Amino acid sequence: MGFVLAAVLLTSLSSFVLFIPYYGHALGTPSSELLYYGTLLFFSGMPFGKLIGRALRLYRHTVAFTLACVIIISATIFLMPFAGSLAILLLFRFIQGSSTVLMEVFSVSYSFIYSRRARALASTISISGIPAGVAIGSGITYIFRGGVINSYLTMGALSVLCVFPFLILLNGRPVQPKVEVPGATYRRPATWALAFLWMTIAGFNLVIASILPAYMGMADPSYLPAVMYIFGFWGAIATVLGGAMAYVLYPRLNGDRSLVLVATAGYLLSIPGFLLFFFGGGGTSLMIGMVLIMFETFSISAIYALPRRLYEDGMVAKGTWEFALLGSLGHIIAPLVVIPLAIIAGYNETFLFLMAFPVAGSIVMAYLPRLFR
Repeated sequence: MGFVLAAVLLTSLSSFVLFIPYYGHALGTPSSELLYYGTLLFFSGMPFGKLIGRALRLYRHTVAFTLACVIIISATIFLMPFAGSLAILLLFRFIQGSSTVLMEVFSVSYSFIYSRRARALASTISISGIPAGVAIGSGITYIFRGGVINSYLTMGALSVLCVFPFLILLNGRPVQPKVEVPGATYRRPATWALAFLWMTIAGFNLVIASILPAYMGMADPSYLPAVMYIFGFWGAIATVLGGAMAYVLYPRLNGDRSLVLVATAGYLLSIPGFLLFFFGGGGTSLMIGMVLIMFETFSISAIYALPRRLYEDGMVAKGTWEFALLGSLGHIIAPLVVIPLAIIAGYNETFLFLMAFPVAGSIVMAYLPRLFR
């Protein structure tokens, strides 16, 4: 149910990109401006949700916090087609971006609900709903053949309906530590290592969804739907596959080190994919490249399952929210850097720049076991 909830909330990421011609005509705003500011505000909302959650310590009230978030975000999804100005549209995008706060809800809750071996698999199944939402949003847009109002009404209704089964299952479970250790975790190397690792995914992988339409428009427009579906559906499958592989290898590879091994392998496998996009080519080559790039999501199983190993129990919740807050700055940094870079230097060259992050991610991931408790 966590997977379903995350997927329906994140449908708004891809649907906005696909409906840019509609918003451009309705608001009289150039498509390039809508893409840039709409993406930037959506990504900026991601750390905002984590900041509010951490400042108010809302992880102490997981069920109520999740319900309030989903209701507010769903309202903005319902109202998207009726935004009467660019400012209102961008405000809706900012609020929708905060939906990724669900990742912290999943990670902290599952750290205390499931065993050490199972928590990575549980987290990745739910978190995989985020890339899956990109593909589902594209699918809903296609089903309604560009019907903007019907598409957003469907996405908003689904998000409201799906939150209740998830919260019913979560309610009454031990979803936070009984005793909280005072202080913050910002001085700990583990927090900064996890923050950087999350930035590689949250910023410099997710931003690919925003530049793909323009890149494919120049490379091979007929393959755009296929590449978008690979980004979404294969990204979701690969996220779960990474958790499942770590689960299988857990008793054979010294426990939590299996998470590190799988994550490092995912980073390394993604590097040739970025090279395929850098050199360009036909649609088939780019489809293979996207399959390889999304192996990066193997790292999510380690990033969101290891806080229980890197912090004492009373610091797990705060450590998770704090590394996620730092790492989510990548949501703002990535579009600020990547979209102008693509326009100025070229889209092929931008993928070469993006390749630096899985390279660095594999190095930081290999360092992580030194910080295990």
